[in-house]
Amino acid sequence: MQMHIKKSIPLIAILLFVGLKVFGQQKASMKELKPVFDHLKSLKAYSFENHTNAVFANGKSDALVTKVYMDKQNQCLFYSNKGETLLLNHKWIYKASHNTKIVQVFDVNAYNKRNKKVQSDIRSLFQYDISSSLIDSVIMKYGTLLSSEKKGPLTTYKIGFPSEAGVKNVTVVYNENTQLPESIYIKMLKEEGRQKLQTEVLCNNYKATIPSSIFDEHNYFSIIQQKVALTQYKNYKVYSLL
Repeated sequence: MQMHIKKSIPLIAILLFVGLKVFGQQKASMKELKPVFDHLKSLKAYSFENHTNAVFANGKSDALVTKVYMDKQNQCLFYSNKGETLLLNHKWIYKASHNTKIVQVFDVNAYNKRNKKVQSDIRSLFQYDISSSLIDSVIMKYGTLLSSEKKGPLTTYKIGFPSEAGVKNVTVVYNENTQLPESIYIKMLKEEGRQKLQTEVLCNNYKATIPSSIFDEHNYFSIIQQKVALTQYKNYKVYSLL
């Protein structure tokens, strides 16, 4: 069974909008906001919550809350939501799919021997290639700063976009006391013929320090006599490459 690293991470381009450092200008331009977004690349570790709500053309909707922990320097990632739990550290790739009740545990080096792309896929997660591309090709290229308002330590930036950009608007609330976003809200609309998908994403609860224990594989499994022994989701079926 093959695990695709990039596909395992929902809305990764949005999830990586973190660590924005705002300088407090009341009349900033998009050019002046560029260092705000560039600052996200300097954070070594952080965590936050992603709240995604999608409304489909038939009127049905879906919601997902994802807790994300990222350690760029040590190339570790953990996230969990109602659909799946994923852990990536220097040694292991672990994924629990809660709908199918399947756990996959792969040794990174062993998996890379079978799939030569896995190491480059992993590296790309920690180089902000996807988020940087979104910033440069959409936000900075098409965005217009509509307003900036400062109240106490909080500064709210509202950014608008033309219809062809796909992104309707972005609102960043920055807390100068914590030097972290208070929240980031993104509204997107995708239309193809009669098909319409509206997605709203709210990222909040940012923290710049995280416990290293969050990336410990023993929270979820151990290797006993060359077999995977689950410490969580013990009734799930296991696929492994050790």
